[in-house]
Amino acid sequence: MHRGIGGSGLSALALVASRQGWKVTGSDLAESQMLISVREAGITAHVGHSADHITDAARPDVVVVSSAIPDENPEIKRAKELGVQVCKRSEWLGLLTAPYKLLAVAGSHGKTSTSAMLAVALRSLGKDVTAVIGGEVFQFPNEANAVIGSSDVFVLESDEYDGAFLDLRPRIAVVTNVEWEHVDIFPDEESVRTIFRSFVQTLRPGGVLLLCNENPGSQTLLDAYLDDRPSLRRQIFTYGLGPSSDFRAEELRANARGGTNFAVTYCGRPLADVSLGFAGTHMVLNALAVLALVVLHINEARPRSAHARLDTSVVRAARQAAQALGTFQGVKRRFELVGEVPGLKVYDDYAHHPTEVRATLQAARQKFPNKKIWVVFQPHTYSRLAKLLPDFAPAFTQADRVIVTEVYSAREKNVFGVSGKDLATSIKGVRATFIAELDDVVQRLASDVLNRDLDEDNIILLNLGAGDITRVGPRVLSDLTRSLRLG
Repeated sequence: MHRGIGGSGLSALALVASRQGWKVTGSDLAESQMLISVREAGITAHVGHSADHITDAARPDVVVVSSAIPDENPEIKRAKELGVQVCKRSEWLGLLTAPYKLLAVAGSHGKTSTSAMLAVALRSLGKDVTAVIGGEVFQFPNEANAVIGSSDVFVLESDEYDGAFLDLRPRIAVVTNVEWEHVDIFPDEESVRTIFRSFVQTLRPGGVLLLCNENPGSQTLLDAYLDDRPSLRRQIFTYGLGPSSDFRAEELRANARGGTNFAVTYCGRPLADVSLGFAGTHMVLNALAVLALVVLHINEARPRSAHARLDTSVVRAARQAAQALGTFQGVKRRFELVGEVPGLKVYDDYAHHPTEVRATLQAARQKFPNKKIWVVFQPHTYSRLAKLLPDFAPAFTQADRVIVTEVYSAREKNVFGVSGKDLATSIKGVRATFIAELDDVVQRLASDVLNRDLDEDNIILLNLGAGDITRVGPRVLSDLTRSLRLG
């Protein structure tokens, strides 16, 4: 039984458990597409939490709860009264993945896209992997956030929040970057580095670690890992844009699809050419990590000294995986095209951290160099805005216009005394406005698009945030479609 089954994490685990033969039920506070999806898989999913969902007559073997569920939850209390084991999502993940060769994708940013790309690439090679991703993948059946395979390989997006990845035992792990995020539980950047340092210690004996050379936090993690285990240097690999990386992306250039072409080398030798349909250096690094993981997975039985000269079969697999990356269709809410009307295209993205905002805008500017880029940003949690405010303001420099809404609280109380207005005021060099309510944002945007200047005939609207900002794009498009029809 899963509490919080409508979330991206537990819904995927419920699907995997059901496929493994468990009888799964669950509940969540509100109806959602996730609940509908798990019901379609034969899982009983209730709306609302009630002690009546757990009875002595139908006693579950275990109750799995998300980190958002408090101990006072009536179902948790009833389970404990009946002596039923209650475990966190992290504990259940450890149990669920233990029989597999686990490929764990961790990092402060980029986990979802990287793990989704990895699953797609491996499946293109005929590897029938199981995968659990933190977003809905367009190339998975029913655009789900999980796919169930028959092999012994498991691809997992591995989250650092609340130490969720510490119960894992990966065969191969990648850390895309390490940066101060989840400021509600990590008081500073050093505490984030500490949790990642603990994570890399969870590798199974003989396991392989892949780290990004482009991120200072990841480089610090490499140094710390070698301090702890100097004899394991040959089990550590790096990827990046510079010559010191084992796996390197070179000759980056924009392509006709609005994405990026680049060449991949390994230890200075050509490995594969990639033509991504997605823009942004961050997506290049994500794809590079995937190719490295494919090579390391296929080649893991060989010692490091043999890696510089890969077998022809490994190179062939890497090139086939590179072709699959060229057809990657993305993940929902990751630079997702929502729709368009004459003069306007609307994109939706989950970016809610300064680094993510900056990367998304850099990608948008690469893809649309001659268009006006308008941004609606909904800050996510008061704690994040308060602690990262100095970093947020310069993240919007690639935009032509920014609207900042009020903060999406996500259950937090505003003990910090901050507002979205503080961010709008701090953004310099860009036309920035504070509009608190989403309804008013929709009205303003629809009006401004209809009355835009002639030099703003090609507008790209980016809706950024991890809250309910995703509602804005479809409503703007609906209002404009209605107005254009009537006009």
